[in-house]
Amino acid sequence: MYFISTSSPDEYSTKVDRMIGENMDLTRDLEFWMSKLPACLRALPIIYLSIPGSHNSFTSNISGGSIVSLDSPKILQNLEWIYCIRHIMANWTKNQNVAVKEQLKAGIRYFDLRVSAKSRENNLYFCHGMYSCKVEPVLNEISTFLETHSKEVITVYRSDAARFGQPLFWPSASFPTPWANTIDHNALFNFLDDKIKDRKDNVGFITQIVLTPTLTDILFNSCTTLEQKLAIDFEDLRTGWISKQTPGRRGVNIVIGDFIDLSDNLFTKTVINLNLKLLRDLPKRMTSPIN
Repeated sequence: MYFISTSSPDEYSTKVDRMIGENMDLTRDLEFWMSKLPACLRALPIIYLSIPGSHNSFTSNISGGSIVSLDSPKILQNLEWIYCIRHIMANWTKNQNVAVKEQLKAGIRYFDLRVSAKSRENNLYFCHGMYSCKVEPVLNEISTFLETHSKEVITVYRSDAARFGQPLFWPSASFPTPWANTIDHNALFNFLDDKIKDRKDNVGFITQIVLTPTLTDILFNSCTTLEQKLAIDFEDLRTGWISKQTPGRRGVNIVIGDFIDLSDNLFTKTVINLNLKLLRDLPKRMTSPIN
């Protein structure tokens, strides 16, 4: 069912201008940003909104004392007894500084999961080369958050979920997530531009604005970290690229990044405020009236 505006073009533009004026910043309350979107945006399908997410979401617990996980190459699992190996791995496999509660309060609404078991244990752990925290407490925190934030929508993505035959899971094709696999920011941006142009209208889309070092990159920078070497200097470039994007059809949808807390959550704020562009671009035939 669509709302058909009977306003003249001038009246429509005036309403849009007023709404944009009243919502110049959609990030004044990051914890409830979805709840406080204008009604016409809340009525849009979620695949057309601009939504911030975190890459390798629950790796903040990884440290030099962590155990090498089963998703690592066998050679690294065999060498984990060497402390310097674990220390270097921790510096380059940790993608986030903050845990689930802080990410939720910062406006993150998409979580990228990697899960593995430990040998001779029944518990599942989040991982990225090394084991991070247990899965169950994190999922409980997300559930508790949703109980008190009923108008917020959270998406979780686990690439191997199909193996477990869960009929309630969306198939991965519903949210394609192309990966550039490069450390070069120009190559990354060109890759993302091309993939967004080819985005299908009827499915979601995940933009991975992340730089991916090779093993050689890590070895030549073994005394530093992923955050220090790549993320900090990349922050202005990534938010600059994001700010030029537009949500909606053939536009960005879910945008994920590393170290989402940098510069006072600038990444999250930039992604959320892209939704202001939708207010200008919404057609007269809308899913809900402009109040």
